[in-house]
Amino acid sequence: MANASKQIGVFPQNRKVCMFVPDDIEILLCTEAIDMRKGADGLAGLVRDILQDEPLSRKLFVFQSKRKDRVKILYWHYNGFAVWSKRIQQGKFNFPAGTTGGMTLRRTALRMILEGVDLKTLSQQLHRTA
Repeated sequence: MANASKQIGVFPQNRKVCMFVPDDIEILLCTEAIDMRKGADGLAGLVRDILQDEPLSRKLFVFQSKRKDRVKILYWHYNGFAVWSKRIQQGKFNFPAGTTGGMTLRRTALRMILEGVDLKTLSQQLHRTA
């Protein structure tokens, strides 16, 4: 069972697990900033309108705020929508730039974003050392 799920975010010193993501789940990032007052139904509408996808599918849909200090993740959980959210106190989430609409993320990229890693800077540093 431990292999079926992996941690996305963990509080400092691994005290509490924030979220588990199955190995085989697809993750879609909405590259447009959204109104974070939206709940599950509003986010499901954005999945249909912006991401052109079905919110009842077995996928995670990731949304970001205009200030990039908040993130919401919508997913269908057995018999209803679930929304996971995070707001950081300082700084901002470093989401990758993409085309209008959405883009697919790997699970490791989502985990790093939620932990505050700047993927663009990390990529530049890796290319310099290669």
